Amino acid sequence: MSEELPMEPAETGSRDQTPDDARRKVDELEEEHVDEPAEKENVAQPTSGDEEDLESPAAGEPEPPD
Repeated sequence: MSEELPMEPAETGSRDQTPDDARRKVDELEEEHVDEPAEKENVAQPTSGDEEDLESPAAGEPEPPD
């Protein structure tokens, strides 16, 4: 039978870095990359092409008779 090896702790980077330090670093990085909600002034308005699409039948629906 094979002998069991002792469990070794996972490496967290440097020897003086604790898992709490790693969590703080992740939190800092997440804060930097949070997408800010768009301002109400930048709300997308339908263009003329969008309005034409609204009047055309949806894909898969039969067209009305002429």
